[in-house]
Amino acid sequence: MKRWMGFPAIFLAMNLVFSGCALFLVGAGVAGGVAISEDGVEGKLNKDRSKVWNAAQEVLSKNGEITSRDEVQWKLEAKVQDSNVYVTVLESTSKVTTLSVKARTSPGVFPNVKLAQSLYTDIVNRVRTL
Repeated sequence: MKRWMGFPAIFLAMNLVFSGCALFLVGAGVAGGVAISEDGVEGKLNKDRSKVWNAAQEVLSKNGEITSRDEVQWKLEAKVQDSNVYVTVLESTSKVTTLSVKARTSPGVFPNVKLAQSLYTDIVNRVRTL
């Protein structure tokens, strides 16, 4: 009976890992874990908003071309690998920043979650070095 109780947890963990959602399991080193939606990834970081903003700009410039930069609302739009990428950097508290990365294919019809996950991870890793 005890063996059966652990099966659903193991099955869920294996499913998340093999479906490309390993970030969800490990939290990618962020404050509150990572939420994965149908077209993006969002998480909270224990970093200043300006550092996250700068890291996001560097990562998007390295991987593609920034097409729009709104420094009032802290939003970036970019073209990366034939997908439109939308990044929002919000200040949750004075010490916690919410980073949201969404990606959709060029016509805007299909989500590109793998690209969003990859860019999110790159931004988080870049923030750690700033």
